[in-house]
Amino acid sequence: MNLRILNVIFGSVVYPKNYRMKRAIIVFLFLFSSYICLGQNSVSKWKFGAFLNATSYQGDLGNGFGEFGSYKYGIGLEVTRYFTRFVDITGRFSYSQSEYTDENGTYSQGAGAGGYADSVGTPYGDWGFKNTMQTLNLNLKFKVNNDWILPQDASVKPYLVLGLGVTNSESDIRRDVLLKKKYSNASFYYGIGSAMNLSEKLQLFAEIGLLNPATDVFDGIDKGTVKWKGAANSKDNFLQLGVGIQYLIYGKRRFKAGGYFCD
Repeated sequence: MNLRILNVIFGSVVYPKNYRMKRAIIVFLFLFSSYICLGQNSVSKWKFGAFLNATSYQGDLGNGFGEFGSYKYGIGLEVTRYFTRFVDITGRFSYSQSEYTDENGTYSQGAGAGGYADSVGTPYGDWGFKNTMQTLNLNLKFKVNNDWILPQDASVKPYLVLGLGVTNSESDIRRDVLLKKKYSNASFYYGIGSAMNLSEKLQLFAEIGLLNPATDVFDGIDKGTVKWKGAANSKDNFLQLGVGIQYLIYGKRRFKAGGYFCD
């Protein structure tokens, strides 16, 4: 797979200021994934996973993390390789949605004194946005069931996740004007989760994570587009709740006293 194919799959408008970073990240993901494939051996294990997620937004417009109605649903696929008893490596693609409207703050209609939106104009009502995101990232999963804290064959398998990738966003923005924007940016992912064996080859997992784009543009409000000092105070963050299934698709099951198990 080359960069042209990746850009077709991950098609979006690429802005000059982001192109070098995006290209470097994609090359890194490709080369590192190739290394993983070449490193396959008789005790390596591959797991294929599918999951559902729910995403909420926090940023300039407000904080939807605690608002049940602000979560929008999405889906994703992932492939995981056992690397060591401490770490798994996961390639993940996810499709998610988010939406938020500032109904009673700085960017709401009729906010009164100090309301920035009223000073600029609210011909379309409260300011807000709605977007879809496609994220491709490479995650390191640090396992608690590593024979130091919990045994590898523990029935419950907690873990921490750190990831780096690229997120494409298509946003419908409602400010003093109506805009449609496409963005493509580097993004970081931090999460915590746990898996549970359902059978020798099947696992159920649940995860909560924070998707943190490297820029502050997905909601249409940043210091470059809104001429107000407060526009730089709150970066765009997306809280993602996920639940899914993983299936062992390659490799030997590891043997330990008492029987076989899947990490």
